[in-house]
Amino acid sequence: MSSSIDFNLQKIKNIFASSHFSLEEDIEKNISIILTDMRLGLETKGKSSLAMLPSYLNPFKTLVRPIKKDEKIIVIDLGGSNLRTCILSFNAEGIFQILDLKTSKITQREYSSVSAFFEKIAEEIERFKGEAVTVAFCFSYAIKFLETGKAIILSLSKGLYVHKIENKDIGDELHQALIKRGWESSYNSSLEFPAKSSIKVFVVNDTIATLYSALTARGNKRSSYVSFILGTGLNAAYIEEDAYLFKGEPNIIVLEAGAFDKIQGSDFDKQVVAESEEGATHLLEKMCSARYMGCLAKKILERLNQDDLISNSFIAFLNKNSMYDNNLWEFFNNFIEQFDKHSKNEFVIDNSKSLVSHQDAITIHYVLDCLIRRSCNISSAIISAICIKNKRRNTKDTPISIAIEGSTILRTHNMLSLLKEKLEEHLLKKHSLYFQIERCENATLIGSAIAVL
Repeated sequence: MSSSIDFNLQKIKNIFASSHFSLEEDIEKNISIILTDMRLGLETKGKSSLAMLPSYLNPFKTLVRPIKKDEKIIVIDLGGSNLRTCILSFNAEGIFQILDLKTSKITQREYSSVSAFFEKIAEEIERFKGEAVTVAFCFSYAIKFLETGKAIILSLSKGLYVHKIENKDIGDELHQALIKRGWESSYNSSLEFPAKSSIKVFVVNDTIATLYSALTARGNKRSSYVSFILGTGLNAAYIEEDAYLFKGEPNIIVLEAGAFDKIQGSDFDKQVVAESEEGATHLLEKMCSARYMGCLAKKILERLNQDDLISNSFIAFLNKNSMYDNNLWEFFNNFIEQFDKHSKNEFVIDNSKSLVSHQDAITIHYVLDCLIRRSCNISSAIISAICIKNKRRNTKDTPISIAIEGSTILRTHNMLSLLKEKLEEHLLKKHSLYFQIERCENATLIGSAIAVL
């Protein structure tokens, strides 16, 4: 059996090679390519696939800014298919409470007008009318921030479509929707606000909010801050301190890393891209995030089936059970966790009566492991590049804070531990940069509020 399995794995490797699927990404090469594109994105317009969008926010100021007693912020977090809303209440020591947290599904994924979309958002925070005057809106799509504080929508992704939303001012559109719902004159008389005090909307995205979330522990000594998101989408942010840029003021830069196009995809990736709703955009995101890795796994297994390396019965199961189409990676992730926990000759699929043979199980596990490792290798190259770009002195006692967020990186089997291994191998051992991975529960909610304090 062992020799048969080894022979099959070698055949799979040969198919991977002929399809240009890399089993081991050259991380150092990718770090260099990403750094080059980062510099191009900062210095020129349209010469890089990394947008390198400045936010005009300096989080170092937040570290020393006093917090008002009992300050309340309404927080909206829109990313993927979920919309979360709540109030964050801070005391003078910076200790916060999350109040009245609600998660809603964006049941309508296509909106015929910009006003209809923002009216839906305003409806979701109607219960907070009169409770606070500041709204922090975490809008996790491509945004261009202006020095004036405005945030302009560049594009949507993740299956959300709003007709003619490009180039709209997010804060202004939400503000208008709130005014229509009577927010200007609705404040509770017990609050210390004028009766006609204007509602203020501040916009960040998930990478900025996640970076700010690491500032909750103000006593921790960190040389700088980086954030990395791998969930439905892929993105990263860091603090740029080049004296020749932005008048020498530290500035959070959002890479829009999911659109990076200099890492070669496989034939399987090209198939997934061609069949996706968005087409040939956000290419790196489609190589790494769970939303697409499930489709990639299915494409690979279908190809292996052509050479009898995976059974017809398993492919028939995938095709028959359409319930897995939108959550393929969740199914595959459950499978790989079950495989690593048990050493059975057969595996029950997702509590159904269908069985996977031992040979199929080994093949499926190998394919999934390759996809996870490739995603980790690419992720580690992105994180390493932005840490290297940072210019602050770094020591063991003052490591770079790497705030990690996103369903793919946090829920995929062994992915976070594999990422840490790769960062230790490259960032620490090869580039002598100390780092600390940070995890903050409800990072985007908390970070959004901290950003506007």
